[in-house]
Order: sequence, then C-alpha cells, then structure tokens
Amino acid sequence: MEEDPDETTNLLEAQPETAARLHAELERWQQSVRGAQLQEIPEEQQEALKALGYLD
Repeated sequence: MEEDPDETTNLLEAQPETAARLHAELERWQQSVRGAQLQEIPEEQQEALKALGYLD
C-alpha cells in the first residue's frame, strides 16, 4: 500500500499465482453464500423485494 496507495498498478501479470489463489478463494466464498440469504428471508418479504426489483 505504501508504494501504490491509490491502487493504480495492476499486479495481475506480475503476480499470477497470487491472482489465481485469490480468484479461487473468491469462488469458494461465493459458492458458500449462494442462496443463503434467500433461505433466511420470509416469503412475504421476498415477494416485496421482488416487486421492488431487488430479487429475481
């Protein structure tokens, strides 16, 4: 962060292993939370959110 405080340098090409590891971690996290929120929202609230365009 000290060398690039505005995060303007793309490190993807310089650090492909780190990028691949972080991408894999992101995918694992996305799979772990996918659908979890909808299961906890009551049906009536889901319908209201759908009517507002927040849910499909």
